[in-house]
Amino acid sequence: MSTFEVKTYYFEDDGFIPNHPDWPVLFYEGVLAERSYQAEQIFNENNWLNSWRNGIFDYHHYHSNTHEVLGVISGFATVKIGGKSGQ
Repeated sequence: MSTFEVKTYYFEDDGFIPNHPDWPVLFYEGVLAERSYQAEQIFNENNWLNSWRNGIFDYHHYHSNTHEVLGVISGFATVKIGGKSGQ
């Protein structure tokens, strides 16, 4: 069993994106590397449903009634988390 570093990022409400100061963004780099073919199955087993594939929005947005799980299983993604003043 592999051990992975979890990066934790906290963001506050920036006036547009109502980030929660107590609920961080968790970044697990490489966790699915050996099981990328099972990514959607793993998400579904954890009740992270309503999957979609091939692309993400290219503008800042948030979900007011849910959390989001993003998995990159092929290629790469550059994503700014936390709004325009995020990371």
